[in-house]
Formats: sequence, C-alpha cells, structure tokens
Amino acid sequence: MRIVGAEVMITESDLKTVTTCGQPVQNEDALRSPLLEITCNPPIRGRYVKLWHPHKQEYITICEIKVYSDDQKMNTEPDQYVTPIQVSPLNKTYHLQDISCNINYLKGSSNLEFTTGIYGEQDEAVLINKDIGSQITLLYGHKGSTFTLAFFVFMIDGSENTFVYSDSFEFIFAFPATNRLYHVSEVAVNYNVYGEVIRCNVIRSEEWTFFALTFNGFERKILLWRNGEIACTADTEFTEINFGSIAFGGDESVMKMAKLQVYHESLDEYEIMNSRNHIFSTSLRLMEMRHHRLYAVFLHTRRFSAH
Repeated sequence: MRIVGAEVMITESDLKTVTTCGQPVQNEDALRSPLLEITCNPPIRGRYVKLWHPHKQEYITICEIKVYSDDQKMNTEPDQYVTPIQVSPLNKTYHLQDISCNINYLKGSSNLEFTTGIYGEQDEAVLINKDIGSQITLLYGHKGSTFTLAFFVFMIDGSENTFVYSDSFEFIFAFPATNRLYHVSEVAVNYNVYGEVIRCNVIRSEEWTFFALTFNGFERKILLWRNGEIACTADTEFTEINFGSIAFGGDESVMKMAKLQVYHESLDEYEIMNSRNHIFSTSLRLMEMRHHRLYAVFLHTRRFSAH
C-alpha cells in the first residue's frame, strides 16, 4: 500500500522550522482501517501541514484530511444543550441488573459484565457479548420524523455483522476477513423494506468512538457521525422512522458500550458535539414525555468530557 511510510510534517510560518508529527503510517495501520489518525504528541505549534513520503515518489489518493487543535472547546452551557429522552451511562454505578423496564425502559440481562471505560477506569462501561448473555435492550418505541441515537462504542477486534437492531432496522459493522461486501470500519444501516439506506467508514476496532445516527424526515436525510463529526449523509425515500425496542449486540459482535443517549430530535453538528462533551450531574429526575405518553428516568453521571 502506497500510504505505508507516509509522514505528516508541521511547518512554521517561515517555512524553515519543520517538525514530524507522530509516527510514519505503519502497514498494520493501513490494514486496520481507511481511517488513519496521526496524533502529534506532544502537540506541535505550526501553520502548515504536509503529508509526504520520504522514500517514494508515487501518487496517493486521499479523500479528506482534517487537522485539529488540542485547545478547541465546545460551549456546553445547559441552555444550549438539547435534553435527551433518555441517558443511560451503562456503568456499574447504574446497577443495570436491578433496573426494570417499568422504571427507565432499559432492560438489562442478568449476566451483565462491566469493564474498563472511556477514561480507563474499571466498571465504566458494559461489555456486550451475546455468548455470555451480557446484552441490553432499550424498550423504547419510536415513530416520528426526527430521531437521534448516540453512544460510545469500543468494538473488539474481530467483531462483525449486526451490533444494533430492532424490528425494523439493523446496524452492521463490517470486518472483511469474512465479509467482502464491506470494508474495514464500515457501518451500514438497513431500514425496513428500503434495505441499506446509508454506509460509510465510522468505527475503528479497538478504540473508543462516539457513534451517532440522526434522521430528519422533513429534509429526508439520514446521517452517521464519528466523534462528533458527520461521517456521511444520505437521502431517504421515507419521511418517518418507526421501530420498537432496540437491542445491542449480535451473534458475532463483541463490544463495550457507554453513555447511551436517545433523542426524538435530529441533532445538528453543534448539538452532537455538546452531547458528546456534556457533563451530567449526579441527580435523577423524572420527566413526562407527553409526545410519547410515557415516563422516562434520566440518570446524570459525573463525567462526560471529550476523550
């Protein structure tokens, strides 16, 4: 692969001070995913970014390059935060095994296994593994023109196929060692009789990703999000999305999950970033959802900062 060995260089305004960012692209990086992430550690101050190969003179096709600052922050004031229908931290503090669907519409299995989470602390997340009976089901029905589902996910290497599903849709994570119809990191969403409605590279295995799906029936748009940014968008033939309970985990998918959030609105980019970074309080509050004629319990956790 031509990208192997490529380096990222950071240059000051004088074009003379050149610093290498991170490590050259390794073969395992290129095989792992089309999504390549190079981190400057420690951070480098500069003005120009250069991608080059020090030992080759060949053409490389690049779809997109994004550059991020380490001091970029989002405003997460409460009055600018869209209230979710439900927040489920999926950590041991939440005691999922003791929660019934009559309280918060989240039914946990009796074999839940907690694991290290986003911040590297024990019991911050749930391990979803159907083989050991550790699964969760969100008993939340939805019918409407707007919807958002968001959560942190850590896909275990080798996982594939369905990892989220309901009576009318499924999310498929691809691992081309056995499935050549998809590429590494791709997520495809099938909905009802329409079949596949969107597909793109979103999740890299063996790392935490803030994954989200938004649907806006008024604009007939469905989007997949990766770490607070739009990964891809597609037009839809349908103007409403309708489904029953949502289950997480499949026969061949093993993953960690944390910070599950559900909205009956279609969040925009600013709101998605805020939902990723928002710091919740520790209090429980009961909220009547008049549009759906149900009650939901919100558990606000201690930490929800950007990773």
